[in-house]
Amino acid sequence: MHGTTAFIGASNFLLATVVRLSTNQLTIPELIPLLYIFPFILVGTVLGRNLLYKLSEKTTNTIIVVVMIAIIFFWLRKSCLLFCKQYSDDQFLFR
Repeated sequence: MHGTTAFIGASNFLLATVVRLSTNQLTIPELIPLLYIFPFILVGTVLGRNLLYKLSEKTTNTIIVVVMIAIIFFWLRKSCLLFCKQYSDDQFLFR
């Protein structure tokens, strides 16, 4: 089940990336940072299959919640930085 889901997700990502590259919605320099995610996905998959199943359910749930909070924190931080950078030169925000 998990291997099939990972394969479908990776195939979907690959197809969407190819379509976006061909329609100029995405450029190669914009794609490079996304490629840095793949080692984390592989490590997470291996840890999920081998390590997390051996831990207690309470410990596993704690790890999952901490990781989700970290993802939301970094996503919000990046979104805020992009928003602030985009609108820092606009005068209408500071009137």
